[in-house]
Amino acid sequence: MDFSPIPQPPAYPFLRNLPLIESTLPVRSFIVLAKTYGEIFSMRYPSGPPAIYLNSHALVSQVCDDSRFEKTGNRVLNQARDLVGDALLTAFGDEPRWGMAHRILMPAFGTSSIRNMFGDMKDICDQLLLKWDRAGPTHEIDLVEDLTRLSFDSIGLCTMSQRFNSFYSSSMPEFTKCVAEFTTETVQRAFRPSFMPSFLSYMKSKASQFLSLRDTKEDMLDERRALMFDGTMPDDVLTRLITKVDSKTGKPLPDDSIVKNLLTFLVAGHETTSSTLSFCLYFLLTNPETIVELQDELDRTLGNDGEVTLENLEKMEYLTAVLRETLRLAPVAFFRTVTPKEDTKRYLLKKGTTVVVNTPSMQRDPRVWGPDAEEFRPGRMLDGRFSALPKNAWQPFGYGVRACIGRPFAFQECLLFLAALFYHFDVSLVDSAYQLDVFQTITLNTRGMKIYTKRREGRSPIAHTESSEGTSKDSRRSSQSSIASSTISVPLYVLYGSNSGTCEFLAKRVVTDARSHGFSANISVLDSRVGQLPKDGPILTITSSYEGEPPDNAASFVSWLQNLPQSVDSSPLSGASYAVFGCGNREWARTYQRVPTLIDTLLHAHGANRLLERGEADASSLSMFESFEEFSKKMWNTFAKRYDVKTIDAATSPLSPSLPSIEFLPASAARVEILHPEAQIGRIVENKILTKAGAPTKRHIEISLPDGMEYRTGDYLSILPVNPPEVVDRALSRFGVSHDQEIIVDTSEMTMIPTGKPVMVRQILSDYLELGQSATKRDLEFLLAQAKTATSMDAIKSYMDDRTRRISVLDALSLHPDIQLPFASFLSMMPPMRSRQYSISSSPLLSAQRATLTISVHHTRNAHPLPHPVLGVASTYLASLPAGSLIPLCVRPSPLPFHLPADIRTPVMMFAAGSGIAPFRGFVEERAALKAEGTDVGPMVLFFGCRAPDVDNLYANAELKVWTDAGVVDVRRAYSRQPNASFGCTYVQERVWSDRELVSEFYKKDAKFFACGSRRIINGIEEVFKEILKVENPSMNDDELKDEFEHLRFERFAVDVFN
Repeated sequence: MDFSPIPQPPAYPFLRNLPLIESTLPVRSFIVLAKTYGEIFSMRYPSGPPAIYLNSHALVSQVCDDSRFEKTGNRVLNQARDLVGDALLTAFGDEPRWGMAHRILMPAFGTSSIRNMFGDMKDICDQLLLKWDRAGPTHEIDLVEDLTRLSFDSIGLCTMSQRFNSFYSSSMPEFTKCVAEFTTETVQRAFRPSFMPSFLSYMKSKASQFLSLRDTKEDMLDERRALMFDGTMPDDVLTRLITKVDSKTGKPLPDDSIVKNLLTFLVAGHETTSSTLSFCLYFLLTNPETIVELQDELDRTLGNDGEVTLENLEKMEYLTAVLRETLRLAPVAFFRTVTPKEDTKRYLLKKGTTVVVNTPSMQRDPRVWGPDAEEFRPGRMLDGRFSALPKNAWQPFGYGVRACIGRPFAFQECLLFLAALFYHFDVSLVDSAYQLDVFQTITLNTRGMKIYTKRREGRSPIAHTESSEGTSKDSRRSSQSSIASSTISVPLYVLYGSNSGTCEFLAKRVVTDARSHGFSANISVLDSRVGQLPKDGPILTITSSYEGEPPDNAASFVSWLQNLPQSVDSSPLSGASYAVFGCGNREWARTYQRVPTLIDTLLHAHGANRLLERGEADASSLSMFESFEEFSKKMWNTFAKRYDVKTIDAATSPLSPSLPSIEFLPASAARVEILHPEAQIGRIVENKILTKAGAPTKRHIEISLPDGMEYRTGDYLSILPVNPPEVVDRALSRFGVSHDQEIIVDTSEMTMIPTGKPVMVRQILSDYLELGQSATKRDLEFLLAQAKTATSMDAIKSYMDDRTRRISVLDALSLHPDIQLPFASFLSMMPPMRSRQYSISSSPLLSAQRATLTISVHHTRNAHPLPHPVLGVASTYLASLPAGSLIPLCVRPSPLPFHLPADIRTPVMMFAAGSGIAPFRGFVEERAALKAEGTDVGPMVLFFGCRAPDVDNLYANAELKVWTDAGVVDVRRAYSRQPNASFGCTYVQERVWSDRELVSEFYKKDAKFFACGSRRIINGIEEVFKEILKVENPSMNDDELKDEFEHLRFERFAVDVFN
């Protein structure tokens, strides 16, 4: 294979590339080198192997695959190990203490824990602003020095309950100076030749000062442990480090490891916040228009009160965008190092090669950020654009499990400080001609930047009220918690595992209904709860199985449960209360409900309280959603009794105790962008019809994938559609709403539609809600209660009695105009729009950045007396997209067995009808590409069913003809409308039986069999296969034949069923 060459700068004798690197600011050298040599270059140093630097998003995204690359130490962090050893930041991947500390500390840096630190963060922030206010508008502020004090004091109080009180001394505390010297020496040593003087000996002696954080001679750890006996131990990070045991090993963290991690918090933590804030102030002050916009948002959000709270911070979209844009241009983690587990392609990187991610250059990649990538422009992070960024494009805190554990802490502290500062003060540079001067330690920071702060007109003096000595930090937090709990409902934690989107859909439905049952719902994937489950409210787990394995976003959670220690008394699950609902398909009896059952069993075995028996739904049954509804009814009743909350009668109001308040605004053309956090933006390249009149429409769609998005042959594309315009128009007409009407939705409930700002009704109906979803029994009960005539009542009852007659809420309203449903009720009844997934019908071997779909466009007659047809939501949407259209999408992996065999010489036989050919077009395309390169590939046979040769014989005169002529595939067809043209075979299973000798031949050659299509088609193929097995094994009885087929299904026969 030909590999692309990796550029390398000219080398100097003995020193090699080292003279190209600035000793005081190495990162600037690498940014310059990236601009000179492009997306990749190699550097050689006086000792050791070369290092490869990656500078583009496309390459960096590839090394974010943990299955192919693993983290290793870099030059700077390896030097820091002299002080902090195997702590969180500097540990190597295989050091066990890193895993222990990470598992113990993750809950301490989770969202709820960081929110609980807000009061202490605000305490320190107020101290600094009070100092600046008292100094007056002409006082020159050394920005970096004061921000360093802010960071140290916040870390000390929030994580160790230690008050350093650095604002009350004229000079920096001695240990803070020591930290600064240590970090400076660390980076300079990293880029010195090995023969030059090593670490200054006095640095290690100064490091001991870190252990005397309260300026006493008592050992900090022993002092903290002494508090255990009188019950006054504060609930902070230090206490957790001392008292908690690792959930995996069952062991506590050794004292020397605790000290190393405390030092890490101080060394890395103070620089993270100080650096980010100093760069942010520079960017704002040199772009004054951004300050105008920021202060406008602060004034609108904080009003005359000016009190910064967690709640109003979350509303400050522009402030958040300012901080994100700052971290793009000045990332905290500017280098990280990985190494490939195996040799790579395109650019040859041998296993074990040092690969450095150059984050500052990657986050300036113009292919992602545009031609103005070097400019500070917070607007690029607004209005859904941040969520729509390509995966892995924004990594200022590192990546994956080894990313900075304190990033939520730093982000919250920065938001708080910036909001308070710019609400109260006008800020200006002392030197208006100041040019950015940067110095480098473990992070980057500004140098020599001084500012003035002048209280804004009409602002009151800064006030800071410290708690009395007798009020502990814990008691303050307890007070805040009790006040909050009296004004909000009981928390409910909805955790889901989902690959296809069904379980996510059900989870979101629970969230929508929660407040009407007295609960405040939080939703997240199962993997986000590894390490600790909440205990202040019920937990509902909704998940499925994929070939007996957990969904991708639940695998870590299941692994965590399986590796918990056996002791119930010390289990992190003790005190948690839960319920489990499982989705599955009874057609796969061997693995049906395996993962939901496993989760339920393990939770109970490790001490969690099961609130009700596990519920389940069979995806192969029409009653799947009815099963979930029945389970939900039992669940809400059980939760209500257990937590003493009141619910609303579903027959009279299946929604919330108080419907959303909706304010209608004058019509305008404004629109809100679709938000879909998991998706990236692709582009339609081609969209063409494959069929002729007389057959259901099939389309071939080619899509250009965003940079970094990868797939395997056989995977799915998950598409977020919009409702057909005809359906949206019917809804607008039914409620008498203009097509350009705007509304503001105001609700305290968690909802999937935009709230608190003007949005077009048409966009809500089109983009956010499932208008065609079949009405549930609960929906029909509510409509029945609103019906005014006997005719409507009888009709609704008939729909309830005969659940095979599927009807949507919108259709029911169209048929029965006497049912006067408030528009707010209608919005609340509609489930959120869910993604659909389609098999990819191409191979990445031809073009890794292109994927194709082969789809059926669904357009069927309505079973009810309505003039309009039933339109498939996603297929109608896809069919409407011309070339050039943008489309939100992401790749979903197919089950492991539904991929081509690793051995490309293995024979393959495929069975499909209609658009079920999609994955097999990709399979054949892949082997055709390999064969064209001279590779010996195994034989392939495709059995394909359609209507007629010249109507819907997909790809027959195009790709399949080329591949057939090349000897890649043998296609055996069945024509349902012209069986005489297919040897008398009407359906594909008949053609399989007709050619059973060929099937038997492949069976004996250990071929891999694949089937894709509807359940009816799959059942037909399986029945014929059983008959062929009977012919091949005449001595077997029925039970033996059944076992043989089950073995074949498990080992060599993969199916993909779609509805």
